[in-house]
Amino acid sequence: MHRENALAAYDALLQRSPQSAVYQRGRLEALRSLGMFDNVAMLVRAALPPPTRVDGASRELLAHGVEAAWRMGHWPLLDEFLARPEARFENMLDAGLNANRGTVVGGAARMLCFKRA
Repeated sequence: MHRENALAAYDALLQRSPQSAVYQRGRLEALRSLGMFDNVAMLVRAALPPPTRVDGASRELLAHGVEAAWRMGHWPLLDEFLARPEARFENMLDAGLNANRGTVVGGAARMLCFKRA
């Protein structure tokens, strides 16, 4: 019930401040903890900026998308995410170190190392 409450709280906060990166990150984490990887992937796909505009926020966002696609076994979506410039190994690693999220980035880094052929 805690996780559902967290998701509801982040949804309410985003109604008031839809551009808040903190609330968006919290919502993604809540969805992730509930195993709602399809929602995570959908939100990441919608929120990613054009590939020509790469920054720390898009790298962190992409790490969530990569993990979600991997966990769902959605290989075409994983390929789509990994084709982005932010998906370079050092960029994904930086995203995780900056966000202090070893689990997301550790998983994303492993995925990049073992990307399916």
